[in-house]
Amino acid sequence: MNKSEISVASELFWIVSDQWMNLALWVYLIVIFIGGIILQLIQFLQFIGSAHNNGFNYFLLQLTFADVINLLLCYFDIFYIFSHEWIFGDDLCGIMSGLLNFSSTSITYVLLTMNLHAVSTANLACKALKIIQSEEEKSNFINEEVESTSDTYDTLEQKRTLTIDYSGPKWKTSINVIFPTLIIWILSLSISMPTIIFSALNSEFDENYCILLRSSFGVAEVFTTFVKIILPMLVFIPTIFILFRKRSMLRKVEEHYIDENPIEIIQITLVITITYLVLQLPKITFDIISTIIETEHNRMFYIINCVFCIIYYLTILIRPILVKSAKIRK
Repeated sequence: MNKSEISVASELFWIVSDQWMNLALWVYLIVIFIGGIILQLIQFLQFIGSAHNNGFNYFLLQLTFADVINLLLCYFDIFYIFSHEWIFGDDLCGIMSGLLNFSSTSITYVLLTMNLHAVSTANLACKALKIIQSEEEKSNFINEEVESTSDTYDTLEQKRTLTIDYSGPKWKTSINVIFPTLIIWILSLSISMPTIIFSALNSEFDENYCILLRSSFGVAEVFTTFVKIILPMLVFIPTIFILFRKRSMLRKVEEHYIDENPIEIIQITLVITITYLVLQLPKITFDIISTIIETEHNRMFYIINCVFCIIYYLTILIRPILVKSAKIRK
């Protein structure tokens, strides 16, 4: 076989490979989109009825909303990463980049507030438990005093009427979620605005890349890196350790005397937070790195980006399943 025949065979091989990759990509996209939307809808219907009296379910609804936004935009993200070129025009470059940034940031901060809510709920349960134990000790002490000094029927009758009021209002029974919710979406929108404004097409070697303009790099990118990576990690790491410790403490107690189940909240929060840190945060980190350094023509970065992208959207697909599996079966 001469060189020309080898060259033709090589080109045919890459054409067939590209065709199979495009087919596999479309199958993956359809499964992720349709399967993800169906599972998110099921989760939405499951929690919408109890969100008004259960703050944690309210956060789960917000996470569902953020995941749905990601699924609606996954076509643009996946095809841009795998085709290694922006094919959707200059007008959609800034809009789609900003929306993708908005959706990924909202997921991060919904999870962050869920961690803080879980810690607050666990602390609330511990505080209620201490109050109940204190009341029980006080009641036992009074009963012992009455027993030692009671000589008449009236005194014994008084002893039998000493009860503990478990209904409050000696402690809070729920956590307010309105203020954290406002912070989530205002911060997500603020972080995405520089991407919408400064993203534009950059043509190199007859290929279009939708990137953040290098001249605009500075305070905006440093701020984005801090609020999307550094700040969340400063919260996630300590809260995960705190939640593991609180779970081991509260598992020993049958009744928690608050509106929400702290054990279930802790379990769901730990499951979805750890899967996020392991499976989704790498892509978010890589996206930020790719705006700081030139990665458009690096093959290793291209492969890593493709792998992270596949895992990222698979995690969104299975997240409702993870939430359901972490719930305590009654």
